[in-house]
Amino acid sequence: MEALSRMGYRSTLPNSIKREIILQVHRYPGRRARKIAVALDLDLKRVNQFLHYEGKQYYGLRQINYDWYPPNAPIAPPIPLAGPITSGPKSICRALSELPRSDATLKIRTLDLNIVELAFADDDFPLLDDQLKAEFSIRRAELMAKQTPEKATSQVSTIWLLVIALSIALLTSFVVSNNRPDNGRQSPNPSLSQ
Repeated sequence: MEALSRMGYRSTLPNSIKREIILQVHRYPGRRARKIAVALDLDLKRVNQFLHYEGKQYYGLRQINYDWYPPNAPIAPPIPLAGPITSGPKSICRALSELPRSDATLKIRTLDLNIVELAFADDDFPLLDDQLKAEFSIRRAELMAKQTPEKATSQVSTIWLLVIALSIALLTSFVVSNNRPDNGRQSPNPSLSQ
């Protein structure tokens, strides 16, 4: 790697991709190259090469403990580890990835739609294996299918209420017009007035 930096290494990535990598570092300070590569669907090796050789030298990006930061970004001091991290908030997908597959599958099958949608947007979603990703997709489809008939039923009942209200209004106007006294008016058909 040192030989590459002495030779003035330049990445073969297109400028638009380079911009996207830099934007990822600016938007999400402290993100690792692996997450950037996954987010942009790029090869990790090429992202690392760009960050190490061009990102540092030309764009002022900084790397601390494998995390990438933009220039002048405040960096939180490292947290001393007394042992394995067991507390603190975990993402949905990270927690599920640490469970045995059968337990994770059962958990996914009990989640509501809001949690499932959050999981799809979670940065740790790629940590899940393909079977768990499929379980999330199946659960989402099930919940969406359950939600659709309720909406359709409420729309049908609203339509029926409108039809009934319109029918009552028409019937009422018909009854009122038939029960009106003539007030001395002559009927258009003289044979009916006698």
